[in-house]
Amino acid sequence: MIEFFTNGVVIQIIGFVGMFLSIISFQSKSYQKIIWIRVASEFVFAAQYFLLGAYTGMATNLTSCVTNSIYRERIKRGKKVLGFQITFAVLFAVIGILSWHGAVSLLVIAAKILSTVANGNANPKTLRILNLIINPLWLIYDVIVFSLAGILSDAFTIMSIIVAMVRLDKKRKEETELN
Repeated sequence: MIEFFTNGVVIQIIGFVGMFLSIISFQSKSYQKIIWIRVASEFVFAAQYFLLGAYTGMATNLTSCVTNSIYRERIKRGKKVLGFQITFAVLFAVIGILSWHGAVSLLVIAAKILSTVANGNANPKTLRILNLIINPLWLIYDVIVFSLAGILSDAFTIMSIIVAMVRLDKKRKEETELN
């Protein structure tokens, strides 16, 4: 009983580190910083999903660390990413099928395919809007696999995105209208 409690607590604490990173990522003004922090968050959540036995979440998050790093570098250099977005969307579908653990895997597949579109877009406003669709899918997945930090992370991230949209995107729109 003590071992279960200790291991369970450690697993959830790992998720809370990922949660912290996820929440703060969307408060960044630049695409580069958002993606860098998101990569760190996905790596930490991959570790937690592994420990929870949620292998689709683990495999797709580890893959996202690589794909998002590629997007970050290509966008930084002014290169196109559309071919990568298509390739990575197919890759996420294949990974989801190979790590299949029931219909719940469809949530992860859909979220990661949408993520590949979102993270391949250098516009922070678009990135935030697409994540308002992606995070509810992860929220449902996290409820099913019992990732307490994931549940809270998705809820807080959704709130963080809304705050950032009001704070950054709406403010930017108002500034543009005044000029």
